[in-house]
Amino acid sequence: MTTVIPALRVSSRAVLDQWTAAFGLEAVAVHGDGDVVEHAELRLGDGWVMAGTPKGNAFDTPLGAATTYWTLEDAAAVDAVHARALAAGAESAMTPYEPPYGGRECALRDLDGNVWSFGTYRPGSSSS
Repeated sequence: MTTVIPALRVSSRAVLDQWTAAFGLEAVAVHGDGDVVEHAELRLGDGWVMAGTPKGNAFDTPLGAATTYWTLEDAAAVDAVHARALAAGAESAMTPYEPPYGGRECALRDLDGNVWSFGTYRPGSSSS
């Protein structure tokens, strides 16, 4: 079994708070003091993301350099997460729409500039 779990750099715990309020993620584990996030694990359904503040090592990436895609059950869920994210201070990068390969999608930017895409399209479901 292989599982891919993105690991993002965040500037502070406030970004994790936005993820839970805006995107509906659940913070399962958050380690660190104050605004320092040594390690965090968050989930949405059966999808996971890990996060931490920059540590000055080889694993660091620039803040705002990540893009994630999360599959949702239906078009209404895409519209709902977009509306909830805007209310929680996320910036819309793409309003909900129907791409030519199927489904419904939207994209938003968090406080650090990471792009969070949500949609009903599931990789491997296209015949093209």
